[in-house]
Amino acid sequence: RIQSPGSAVEVYEKAYHMNTNDELIVEKIGAALVATHSFQKAEAYYENALRNMPRNETVQSELAKLYVKLHHHEKAIKLLTMTYCNPNEETLGNILRLVLLSEVYEASGQRDMFKTTLIEAKRLSTRLLRQARPIDSEQNNDKKRVTSAICTSLAKCAEVDGDICSAGELYKEAMHFIPGDEDTMNSLAELYLQNNRLSECKHCAETLLRVCPDNNKALMIMGDIMFLQRDVEGAVANYKTLLLSNPNHYEALSRYIQILRKVRRLTEAQASLTQAEDNHPRSVSPAGLFYSKGLHHRYSNRLVEATKYFNYARRDNEWGEKAIVNLIEIYLNLDSLNMRGGSDGAHVIGKSCVIESLLQELTTISTNSRVPKVLDGYYLLVKERDNIDLSKKCFAEIIQKDKDYIPALL
Repeated sequence: RIQSPGSAVEVYEKAYHMNTNDELIVEKIGAALVATHSFQKAEAYYENALRNMPRNETVQSELAKLYVKLHHHEKAIKLLTMTYCNPNEETLGNILRLVLLSEVYEASGQRDMFKTTLIEAKRLSTRLLRQARPIDSEQNNDKKRVTSAICTSLAKCAEVDGDICSAGELYKEAMHFIPGDEDTMNSLAELYLQNNRLSECKHCAETLLRVCPDNNKALMIMGDIMFLQRDVEGAVANYKTLLLSNPNHYEALSRYIQILRKVRRLTEAQASLTQAEDNHPRSVSPAGLFYSKGLHHRYSNRLVEATKYFNYARRDNEWGEKAIVNLIEIYLNLDSLNMRGGSDGAHVIGKSCVIESLLQELTTISTNSRVPKVLDGYYLLVKERDNIDLSKKCFAEIIQKDKDYIPALL
């Protein structure tokens, strides 16, 4: 761990001049430059190092990651495709480069290439595992971890595409390589929950809780199952207990607020919000707290306050997308709008520029392309009655890809 990156660069450079063939020192100098945010200098350093030691895989990977950080996606793609990604090489290093290449494609918005590259990485990794010798147990564990991670990434990709069946099979395949992996089991349980397969969801969550009784995600899922099975008191008690032991678990807090709203007991959320605020660590971003407060204000019909807090959370990587969705819904007045009765669009007059800007921002960052499309359809619908055909077309395109996507059906 680099405690003082600036000083470390000087020390490493002195050591390098004593032994210019020491690849480890070269890697440490590059890492220290990145740690001091000397990105341009680090880029030039890595490029020069790569000319001197073209087969150094760590330097190649770190340079590719730096290119992504600097939004030089084409440079990263060129480096990775030209340097290492030979489809005939069934080595762990080559597979890891393919995974990194897929991440570059994802960062640059080339989703088809992202998926295609991951599929190729999975093909190579499963073949590599079939060829593995039982005596190489530690190496085999590394290969299994990589293969499991690839399956999980492909499962999430299938979820976004609305291919629920493939997503479920890929999560199960990931667990075949790493049995009992908590993150994968949680993802599978959430997939079942979102598709109302409650018995399978419950089995998955209960299995996980037997192994790890304090798994917060599984406890949340059990609370959601209770609520869907009309055990309101059980669901509320489940979330309340979770938040007492972990008051700054903002995913649980925001979900708790949503459940209380549905059963018209929203006032009970204030105690948990106060506890979260009192216990919030200064070193952690308050975006989750802001989002939860915004949600509480929105459901309490204090829309000015809600808008303020959602804007506070809007730039956060974790909470930003949800905050923007809520802002758009507030400006569209979707909580009280009777969509079947139509609208003259009066409530969006003067807000069109804000809504359109938010929709564009959401499209840029959204992990689910259907969400901005649905909100865009609602915007067309409420803005002007003449847009109803355009709105229908927007919803029809979504349903054509996923016939069970409820927001578009409504």
